[in-house]
Amino acid sequence: MNIKIYIKFWNSLLKREKMVNGYKKSIFNIDFASFKDKFDLIIFDYDDTIADFHGKIDPKVGDLLMYLHQMGFKIGVVSNCSKKRFSKLKKLLEKLNIYLAPSGNKPSPKGFFEILSHYEVSPKRTVSIGDRLGTECYAAKLSGIERVYLVERYSKVFGGKKANIFHRAINGLEKKIYFNT
Repeated sequence: MNIKIYIKFWNSLLKREKMVNGYKKSIFNIDFASFKDKFDLIIFDYDDTIADFHGKIDPKVGDLLMYLHQMGFKIGVVSNCSKKRFSKLKKLLEKLNIYLAPSGNKPSPKGFFEILSHYEVSPKRTVSIGDRLGTECYAAKLSGIERVYLVERYSKVFGGKKANIFHRAINGLEKKIYFNT
């Protein structure tokens, strides 16, 4: 994690700066068809957005990703996983025609810039979807992506492996402050 950028996130959070365009229960609650004429690229976070924490992609998620690809969307995934796990994920996602960018330094936008560059798509024609305000959502905003969705943690909605209690608590605190509930 890039601590310096994460501190800037907290400053933005406390200033009530807008970071997301919508909050959905899961990726399955997003109306992707409405994006067709406005966006070319969808960037997903991996852990707890399209799979449980450090888990594998469920077949229903694979079907959704294939459907999005058939609709004409380019798809990227950003992950802050280890190098060993990155190699395994890259092989899996390449089979689905998805570009995987490493981002072990979230909320640095480096992984998002890499995906944008790989597909040669403008941030204005891109949607980003993640489960954490302080990592994926903030990094997407720093990369210039204007359409950002926050989803509930995959493991909370569908079960499976969860992040450790510290990460879940921070995630909850970020949302509590952002949504002022």
